[in-house]
Amino acid sequence: MKKIIFGFDLGIASIGWAIIEYDDENFDPETGEIVEGKIIACGVRCFPVAENPKDGSSLAMPRREKRLLRRITRRKARRMLGIKRLFVAKGLAASTTELETLYAAQTGGDVWNLRAEALRRPLSKEELLRVLTHLAKHRGFKSYRKAAEEADKESGRILTAITENRKEAAGFQTLAQMIVERAKHSDDHKMRNYTPQEGENKGVAVYVNSIPREEIEKETKLIFEYQKQFGLFTEDLYRNFCKIAFRYREAGSVGHMVGRCRFEPEQPRAPKEAPSAELFVALSKINNLKVIVDGERRFLVESERQALLELLKNTKEVKYSTIKNKLFKGREVFFDDINYAQKSKKGKNGEEKPVNPEDTKFYAMKGWHKLKAEFGRQWEEVCSNLPLLDLGMTAVVCEKNDAAIDRFLIEKGMPEEYREVFKKLIGSEFINLSLKALYKINPYLAEGLKYNEACEKAGYDFRGDGTKLTEKKGLLLPPIAEDKLTTVPVVNRTVAQFRKVYNAMVRTYGAPDQVNLEVGRDLKKNHDERNQIMRRQKENEAERREAAEELEKEGLAASGKNMLKYRLYQQQNGKCIYSGKAIDLRRLDENGYCDIDHIIPYSRSLDDGQNNKALCLAEENRKKGNKTPYEYLEPLGRWGEFETIVNTTPSINRFKRNNLLNKTYKEKENDLEFRERNANDNSYIARYVKQYLEDAVDFSGSLCAIKNRIQVRTGSLTDYLRHQWGLVKDRNTSDKHHAQDAIVIACATQGMVQKLSKISAIFENKDIFRQKKAEELGHDEAEAWYNYIKKQIQQPWSGFRAEVLANLDKVFVSRPPRKNATGSAHKDTIYPKKAEKGSLPVRDGMAEKENMFRLDVFMKDEKYFIVPIYVVDLVNYKNFVDAPQPYGYSDGQLITIDEHFKFMFSLYKDDYVEIRSDDGVIKGYVNQYNAQSGQLYIGSADNSHIFKINTSTFVKGDRILLKKGDQFLVGKIGEYNKDTQQIEVMCGEEKYLIDAVVKLNKKGEETKNIQTGENYIKLANEKKINISVVNCLKKYQVDPLGRIAIVKKETRLPLVLIKKKRKQRKNGRKA
Repeated sequence: MKKIIFGFDLGIASIGWAIIEYDDENFDPETGEIVEGKIIACGVRCFPVAENPKDGSSLAMPRREKRLLRRITRRKARRMLGIKRLFVAKGLAASTTELETLYAAQTGGDVWNLRAEALRRPLSKEELLRVLTHLAKHRGFKSYRKAAEEADKESGRILTAITENRKEAAGFQTLAQMIVERAKHSDDHKMRNYTPQEGENKGVAVYVNSIPREEIEKETKLIFEYQKQFGLFTEDLYRNFCKIAFRYREAGSVGHMVGRCRFEPEQPRAPKEAPSAELFVALSKINNLKVIVDGERRFLVESERQALLELLKNTKEVKYSTIKNKLFKGREVFFDDINYAQKSKKGKNGEEKPVNPEDTKFYAMKGWHKLKAEFGRQWEEVCSNLPLLDLGMTAVVCEKNDAAIDRFLIEKGMPEEYREVFKKLIGSEFINLSLKALYKINPYLAEGLKYNEACEKAGYDFRGDGTKLTEKKGLLLPPIAEDKLTTVPVVNRTVAQFRKVYNAMVRTYGAPDQVNLEVGRDLKKNHDERNQIMRRQKENEAERREAAEELEKEGLAASGKNMLKYRLYQQQNGKCIYSGKAIDLRRLDENGYCDIDHIIPYSRSLDDGQNNKALCLAEENRKKGNKTPYEYLEPLGRWGEFETIVNTTPSINRFKRNNLLNKTYKEKENDLEFRERNANDNSYIARYVKQYLEDAVDFSGSLCAIKNRIQVRTGSLTDYLRHQWGLVKDRNTSDKHHAQDAIVIACATQGMVQKLSKISAIFENKDIFRQKKAEELGHDEAEAWYNYIKKQIQQPWSGFRAEVLANLDKVFVSRPPRKNATGSAHKDTIYPKKAEKGSLPVRDGMAEKENMFRLDVFMKDEKYFIVPIYVVDLVNYKNFVDAPQPYGYSDGQLITIDEHFKFMFSLYKDDYVEIRSDDGVIKGYVNQYNAQSGQLYIGSADNSHIFKINTSTFVKGDRILLKKGDQFLVGKIGEYNKDTQQIEVMCGEEKYLIDAVVKLNKKGEETKNIQTGENYIKLANEKKINISVVNCLKKYQVDPLGRIAIVKKETRLPLVLIKKKRKQRKNGRKA
């Protein structure tokens, strides 16, 4: 029966989608049933990544940091205003204006000298006011959380300086007196902290004159005790002054903000460095550690587990080499977790350094050893009291000052000597489980059970927490409540865009019978892990280049298949994995000599990954057929020898070793869940999206009887299908490849998986099958049948490949306009007004505006004008200058928008436009606008390099068009050779050289730009055009499925209304 299937390729910044009509249930290679299908629609939705691309930090972090600085500045201003109003109320000044005049006059000279003199002579009213104001303004460093401040680099330097100053202050009444006297005898005479602007310590703050808050309070009291006799500094003034000058906000607890336990929803998560949490991690790692001891591959026995746990408790950091020396001294040991193939790594300067793979860290119980060090002699009496230690670490991570930690632990009845220990510690991270759950799970882990087994024993379902993401089911996906979103902003944005695309598909094409998903690898990883993947990809690319060079030396073609063979050849020390016979490298590509074999047959595992591939002689491959290595070698009496070779070959990683030495596959493969492991993705993100669909979508209207309506496929399966079906994926060409992936994913149904399994089984035992068919049908008919079967794996239905390419040509990549007015109002640098830089007045200076989020387009006299709107304009909308930029003047007056200008529409980043000028037509998405030059930057719709730019300036990686005879070749700019002053241009396999020089900046320093001797055509995915040459500008609305409609009329949204809407959204989130 035909069914409608939605396919989705979910990535970190893109969603590929496809809809197919498919009947795949009747395929039988014995009868030759034909699979029917067709592509209904496909497309791509792209959006910005929800994190800082440089370091992976939250996009909200800069706003939070600047908001904190604004609060500090505002509180200081309020405090100083309170001090001034106190002086006026006490009759010491007529007004705050008079006080400003008094401060400017600097009566009495330097205020630091006045502070020292205040302890030995009467001060005049003006001098006293200056001293008190100075004390309130520079009230000293207050330590709220001493342990955290000592650990912080900057705060630690301040505390060190304070300690030194206190030592030096012997003989002085106050630290201020000491600093004044010290300055008299120093070269620079500085009495305040400062930051050098030149020299080797340029930009590094100097805290040598730091004073703690308690010393300022003590100094104030001493000044009062001496000055009160003269009548000006009264007790009432002193009391009120201290109340205002030294008030502070105590940092609140974060205990109420801690996430909930997945197993005990009412309980908060446990601190990462709580002993029970570290014991949980340590036991899990110990129980999962596999070792190969004297050729035998196994888990640790109980005595070894106990010894390793004691080693972790007594050693700050345990490496694999430490485990080897302490637990297996004198024995031949390998660890499954270790990549023994890595013999070197790159240093900071890029040089290769030799490494011992076993020097990799196994685990470190950091919190345990911090507690052990601080408790000292008391450790023996408390180390077994885990609840007490866990309670103390909970206080450490949840309370943000020493006083709050003290109060928390007093309430819990903890002795004072223990409380002092915990105040010396710091921590901030949590694990996913609560202490309550850990107390139930850890005893079973201590028995040697794996995590899933321990959870089951403790009464928990480790696969899920039972929480529904939506309340009711329907045809459309509702938004997920904020408290049920993931903690990863990148994932939340992808899920939000997925909802929009899915709902648009249902509204347009109707509800599906089945949904197939693939969650991209980048979506499952954090920023650091994605960077590691990129580094590994670069290393793999280097290995491929090395393989290509070696193959060329042997006179072999550097094809992808040969390069994989060569890499496996090196990994296996040049020997057949099954027979141990040497493989002749020169015969690597000889037909029928050696094969790349699926270790666990693909028909049974659906695993096409590198860890399921090995190089073997073709004769061995034919004999093995669709058996596992154990099933093939054990009856021949060769298993023991094979097992020893695999276990003693360090270059074979643990995942491949698991496949090679698997003895129990036949028993497990009958379990449907196990058989589908390599077809289905069980990562957390995949399960989250699957649960979202299962909780929200009502499939009751479907007439198709499908058991699993939501299927999350692995990337390896879709990669294999794409390769078999002859579809080429090139990420650098355009964004359309996401739609191609979605089509393949949609076709990766359970029926297709079974079809692949059946056909793969025929190929793995082709000789047997062909002989059987020849006996049934005759030789000619059997060969015709075999050729038909070969075609069946080439595409899911007849004409599929051509249909895919035709549909990809019609794809229009959709992008959501970025309308949010977020970010800073101006750049950080504030220039003095005399510098004549910047356009925004800020604190007696000028700064450059930042974050232009909207462009208002007007027409006058058949010409277009743009008024850029910045974030600061929403704050300062009353003073907004409604003028087109670049600014124009008429009779010396700035041209502003009036009734002669006609408003057309507002443009945001990623709005789709069509621009006509005398030079032609440009279509694409708005990237940015340069208000000084009046240039619009337009990006191609699908990120392809369609724009031709005549230029002589290039950078590495640019596309260039070279004319060779009557042909034009597309090349890529490569390395620049300083000696020959030429750049490489790679056109496919051909290399060309072009004369060029490196461009210099104004300081004469080299830049990344390279200038060629003559102009060439650069192919770019972005083009800029000056608004003054535009003849026609049209704006289009693009829906999530890529359908466009011209915007005929639009009303200009007032700035005050935007600000009001932002407040409403913010209040809505809080509610």
